[in-house]
Amino acid sequence: MIFRLDWIFQDAYRYLGLPWVVVGVATLLAAATLRVDRALVLLFTLMIVPGLWLHGVGWLAGRLRWWFIGIIGLRLALHVLRSRPPDHESRPLHRWIWALVGLALLSALWSADPRYSLTLAGTLAIGLGIGFVATWRLLDSIDLVALIARWAIWVALVIFGAGLLLGGYEYVTGSPALSRTTGIFGRFGGLFWNANASGVLAAILFPIVLAAPASVLGAASRLRGLATVLTVATVVLSGSRSAMIGMLMAVIVIGIHRYRGAASFLSGLLVACVITMVVVTPPEQVETTALNRVVRIESLSTLSDRTELWRMGIDAGMERPALGLGWGQSRLLGRADAEGALETGNLRGATNLHSAHIQLFVDLGLLGLGTFWIICTVILRAIWTVLRAPSAEDSTLHVVVASSVLAMLGDSFVHGSLLSVGSPAALIFWTFAAIVVRRATQQRLKPDVTMPAVLATAMAKSHVATRRAPNPREAGRR
Repeated sequence: MIFRLDWIFQDAYRYLGLPWVVVGVATLLAAATLRVDRALVLLFTLMIVPGLWLHGVGWLAGRLRWWFIGIIGLRLALHVLRSRPPDHESRPLHRWIWALVGLALLSALWSADPRYSLTLAGTLAIGLGIGFVATWRLLDSIDLVALIARWAIWVALVIFGAGLLLGGYEYVTGSPALSRTTGIFGRFGGLFWNANASGVLAAILFPIVLAAPASVLGAASRLRGLATVLTVATVVLSGSRSAMIGMLMAVIVIGIHRYRGAASFLSGLLVACVITMVVVTPPEQVETTALNRVVRIESLSTLSDRTELWRMGIDAGMERPALGLGWGQSRLLGRADAEGALETGNLRGATNLHSAHIQLFVDLGLLGLGTFWIICTVILRAIWTVLRAPSAEDSTLHVVVASSVLAMLGDSFVHGSLLSVGSPAALIFWTFAAIVVRRATQQRLKPDVTMPAVLATAMAKSHVATRRAPNPREAGRR
């Protein structure tokens, strides 16, 4: 019922009016007709919109979300089928991706809610198919990375900028209705319902906004300074600890790639200063400073009650530690209604364990968790390969994407969005991971570009001369 397009537009006409129906139809047509790489970037935007509290746009995008995913996913699948992969192409991660998807689908056999688990596993297959497999093939012929970099700039300017402008207006006027929405006097969410969602998205896009080459951004590069300020302000005001850590990690990684030894020294000095400041400053003084917006020292010992949730998840997973309880069961540890979620498309009372790793242990047991850790290991090796490349415009573009992937991997320990296909962070992560792993695979197949050209030529000539030189003993016999 929730996928009936005519019913969705009837509700939109009844509650929102004819203009929003026109907007919905136009967006569906754009998803069906845009060039395939632009359609994928459009999907990024459409996945963000349901998290906004703006009247109309969030509601409509949420209802049409799976139509967008289905249309663009079908177009990407046709593109993959039409394109022929290069001979002997190395694809180090594909088999592990499909192993995780296959295990999620099979888990419906032993799940307490098989229909629910099978449906959610199907969405996982679609999400990873779009985010990783289709992106991998798009990189053959389309400059997707540059398009994503320009998109990140405009997201920072439009979404983060509008949120901060509204927050500034609320702060000046003291509007109580708006302040409850954006949380300007507490943890700031801007246009987002959830401050964590705002901060984490800003941390994901921050490396691209900060350091993507100007030639890639085009005219948008003139607005980079403003976009960087807006992104940093969104992360800091959101009060998300993981977003702050991810942003600082990106600065360190990009600095080390560009400036090598000097950046390593300064990064170590910065980390030491921050740790010293936190350790030396008495807790009662931290509570009275702006730093407490992020540190939140009153809940630091339990990581905002996450430790209790993790303990509950581990206890539930120990009922079947090898294979888990079935895909999606980690969301049903409370009073959530699986059958009602299938009918309405909304899982009320869902359990949020705040860790992708704990969720995987509950859903797929040690087998699924081990598979995911193998995937993470391959991605981390790819990040290391990309970071070791010489500083150049093309490598810098991939380094900033790798910094985002590294930040999201770190965030996976305290949030579970990487495997939630309805979250924009999941789609962005798997797309970025495909870009990084593909780049690392190409770099491993290339000759050692770090060797100076003169030295490489001299070594090649020496090797040829050695092979041609006659053996003295053989010359004497002759």
